[in-house]
Amino acid sequence: MTDEFAELIERSEVTVTIPNGHVTATVRGERDVTVGFAPGFYATCSTVQLQDNLQTVARLLFAAARREHLEQIRAFTGRDDVESRPEPQTPQDHDYYARLAELFAEGESDDGLVSVSAVGQQQYVVRVKPGVLDRVPQAQMEASCAQAANRLLAETEQRAAAARWEIYMASPQSA
Repeated sequence: MTDEFAELIERSEVTVTIPNGHVTATVRGERDVTVGFAPGFYATCSTVQLQDNLQTVARLLFAAARREHLEQIRAFTGRDDVESRPEPQTPQDHDYYARLAELFAEGESDDGLVSVSAVGQQQYVVRVKPGVLDRVPQAQMEASCAQAANRLLAETEQRAAAARWEIYMASPQSA
């Protein structure tokens, strides 16, 4: 990836709001997530409702960011035929895509209020520490959600890079 393209990605910004309007999330670049709650939602929601809404926004944000990055690649290269994930050409490609589909990553906030995990960047599970919604200010919860999401993205990137290295660089076929 060229420096110019890397800068383009880092300047990108994608925002999604879940259909019920209760939670909005933004990702700037590849790993700078912010989370916000609609007025009145946090004060009246249950832990289960918050977790469900956060799982929905995580799924929508990942899909929207992926679409945006694909559009940026198309615009940058001038090619409309660029695919999100090209067809595998080698046995290593098949192995790598299989590893990505099963890749497990997780992130947790420093205060332990929020953890988020994902399998294959498709199935998200958000856990909010039970019994804290009435004691934790909304701004702190929003910050904890964002921190857990950012850590999830960092771990996902780290594990994908490790899989890429194992499959492509460490295999005898690549030598």
